[in-house]
Amino acid sequence: PLSEFFDIRFVAAYLVTGLIIFFGTQAISRLESTDRTQSIGLAFAATHGNIGYLGLPLIAQLGDPRRLPGIAMALIVDIFVVIVMSIVLFEFARSSDQAATSRTARIRKSIIGLLKTPLILGIAAGLLFSSTGWKLPPSADTFVKLLGSAAGPCALFAIGASLGSRKAVIDRTVSGLIAIKLLVHPALMALAMLVFRVEPG
Repeated sequence: PLSEFFDIRFVAAYLVTGLIIFFGTQAISRLESTDRTQSIGLAFAATHGNIGYLGLPLIAQLGDPRRLPGIAMALIVDIFVVIVMSIVLFEFARSSDQAATSRTARIRKSIIGLLKTPLILGIAAGLLFSSTGWKLPPSADTFVKLLGSAAGPCALFAIGASLGSRKAVIDRTVSGLIAIKLLVHPALMALAMLVFRVEPG
């Protein structure tokens, strides 16, 4: 149940860190380029982590259930803040290029874009079940668990296959993203956890 692992201090620390990284990266990228969609993509790449596909399975393999709540909370913030915000900003940036597009039309298009995102709908359904205490019938629950176990490996295989024919180029932009994602983001998160007094473990 959500009430058993939700920690508002951890969520606040993770959220503040993510917003700083996102908008900071976006601002830096706008100094180099006027392409708004590219700056949003770079900000998303710097902020969003591979928590669901790699984080949960790796933590589960360690066999310490105390580590799962932090990953689950980070995943929830990532999905409902970082991804939702990125989709909305992408839609606004794309539709703003069309002079005839009204603000209402852009908002409607953004909402439609969100409703078409299975990742968001799946997490929302899981949270709904968690908060209400509903349970699936045993046969449906077994089937969903089988799908859940296969989803991560299949997604990683699909990502790898899609990138197999591409050549990796470490240029100035990629180097900057790597530094932000692997050095700045974790350091800022550690500082935020101290500021918000998040309890270890």
